[in-house]
Amino acid sequence: MESPAGNALRDYPQILVTGGSGWLGERVVRALSVGMPGLGALGRGGQRVRCLVPAPGAPGPLAGLGISLMRGDLRRAADCDAFCEGAADGLLLHLAQLDESAGRTRLMREVNVTGTQHLLAAARRAGLRRMVLLSTGDAVGFSAYHDLSPEEAPPVKPYLTHGRLAAEREALLDPVPADALETVVARVPWVYGPGQPGRLVQLLRRIKEGRVLYLGDGNNLVPLVHVDSAVLGLLLCGFVPGAAGGRYWIADARSYPLKGIVEAVRLAMQRDFGLRPPAKARHVPGALADGARTLEVLLEGFGLASSRLRQWSELNLSASCDIGPARRDLGYAPQVELREGMRRQVAWMLEQGLYL
Repeated sequence: MESPAGNALRDYPQILVTGGSGWLGERVVRALSVGMPGLGALGRGGQRVRCLVPAPGAPGPLAGLGISLMRGDLRRAADCDAFCEGAADGLLLHLAQLDESAGRTRLMREVNVTGTQHLLAAARRAGLRRMVLLSTGDAVGFSAYHDLSPEEAPPVKPYLTHGRLAAEREALLDPVPADALETVVARVPWVYGPGQPGRLVQLLRRIKEGRVLYLGDGNNLVPLVHVDSAVLGLLLCGFVPGAAGGRYWIADARSYPLKGIVEAVRLAMQRDFGLRPPAKARHVPGALADGARTLEVLLEGFGLASSRLRQWSELNLSASCDIGPARRDLGYAPQVELREGMRRQVAWMLEQGLYL
């Protein structure tokens, strides 16, 4: 089989996935196991997949996909060894991580960093061929400036505890000379699309009701990627031989002004579904986001974290990312542009009976 760039893709006898019970992870597992249209050879399905899922807990959307499920905890080295056992020459997609919703920075470190250390060591002992790490732009950070080009990134300054842990995780996968295990890091920004957990649903509701709130001028740049594009990018990181040792952004070709995202949603509502969202918004001082950041730093000093504060703290900041290396090395190209992506999002919300 070939990649979108025409390069031969690698075959693996076994594919291991952590975080498969999450929203994005489930889409990756589905593409591997039963297939997913639009991904070409990468979406043909039929792969032998094993997922590590928390214990206890129901398999949820992974049920019925014809995959192997193993209960375990990344914080236990023995569980990681058992998960990787018998998967020589296989591919490991490490998608599991905790964010501020975990509530405690110590738990985030145990899962995100210690768990990755355990898994990396287990993968080497078991003789796996490649490990792909799902990372985040928090490892680089944000900028107060709104004029970043796609090739520019803010000065490297990991953002809050989640960013510092993401940077530590990435460093664990720095290539080691003569190491038989290949490593790849995929930085994925805010993923959106049908089924996305609550944050985007809330934003669309606010737009429909004319309750848009900008902290500052609303021109801060937000990197996005549709879930279909994210799945494609992650699979390319796993299956393209030349990706070994790479660090790739998997995102849209450019970051969008927050106002531009809101306008794309309004256009989808009006032109595709006959909805009439009020074209109004409220601007409040960006200092409120600065205050949220200060409060989050104080909380982290006590070992606590808040996903709500985190969301507010970045609402006046900009970020940019360069997908040029992913285009060049992987043949990656975003599958869904913003306008079409938001049309699909609105359609899904209406189909699900979610209020619009």
